[in-house]
Amino acid sequence: MNFSKYFAVFCVEALYYLPHFLPVADEMKRRGIPHAWFFSRETKQSSGSIIENFKLHLINEPPEKMEGTADFFIFGNGYNNLVSVPGVTVLIYHGIGTKACYYDHDLDKFHIRFIEGEYRKKELDIRSKNDRQERPIVGFSKLDPAVSLTSVDRDSFLRSLKLDPTRKTVLYAPTYYPSSIEHMDRNFPEDCSTINVIVKPHQFTYSSRYKKQYCILDFWGKSENVYLARQNDFNILPFFQVSDVMISDESSAIFEFAALKKPVIRNRFVKIRFSYRLFPWKLQRRMDASIERYSSIARNANNYKEMIRILRDEIESPSVDQYDITKYTRDLLGDVDGKASERIVDYLLSYQRH
Repeated sequence: MNFSKYFAVFCVEALYYLPHFLPVADEMKRRGIPHAWFFSRETKQSSGSIIENFKLHLINEPPEKMEGTADFFIFGNGYNNLVSVPGVTVLIYHGIGTKACYYDHDLDKFHIRFIEGEYRKKELDIRSKNDRQERPIVGFSKLDPAVSLTSVDRDSFLRSLKLDPTRKTVLYAPTYYPSSIEHMDRNFPEDCSTINVIVKPHQFTYSSRYKKQYCILDFWGKSENVYLARQNDFNILPFFQVSDVMISDESSAIFEFAALKKPVIRNRFVKIRFSYRLFPWKLQRRMDASIERYSSIARNANNYKEMIRILRDEIESPSVDQYDITKYTRDLLGDVDGKASERIVDYLLSYQRH
């Protein structure tokens, strides 16, 4: 195989892109394919110690200045100087949630966009017609490592979080906006006193802009049955693997967790900014209404008390509808078989030979 210095450079503009990239990089490493990483200045500043722990091949120049460095440049979202990047540009999008940004027209500018499942492929072809962009369906690389967990791994991990492995575990994974955090009860840990609670917010929740949200979570984190994920817990996947039920709101995590055939509760009681209440069309434009056809993948809670009631039901007797889960997740995420990264690397190798 003939490469530039590197076959691919992973361009990390936000830390939460890493869980999507790492399985693909691991597959390249397994095959002896050289690759490197570029982290934006902001990402480096907020997570330098995390990056150092991976011992990656780092490049400090931005992608548009990497002439002759790599054949492929892989991104997790849009990039302002994409047309100046000297190589084939690739998108492994960072989520499959309920927000309309999945269909932003700027994302049509990539040469290759890897698609998770049939539903997104059809929607993109209708909304974003672009005959020059290749859109192969490969699955969802982030979930590749989720197929190999054992009960021993689960118990060990829960103990490392200072949680009781003999108890059931609920994962609360809200997004930053629109979020259910502000409408949750202060006594959430007490209402879950007989189970473990893992709280994993979106990375943006740690920023000063969402200080009020984080204060609520920090208060919960003082309870013995609660583990509050910190900023360096950038990967939600280990929490997926050890949790029995998940609560979320408008996050991609809804569909990711359901793909593991575990019950999801979707909080519909989210806080809406004042400007969005004045101009509802702004919120409608932000959200993807078409995704509601998959709403039965989760049980809806319209208020906090209803959420607690549903949680108790799911802990005692999970009500996952195997047929709907399998059908819907295949539409949204493709085959969850641990091989999405293999398909991505195979495609890039094939593309390079053309």
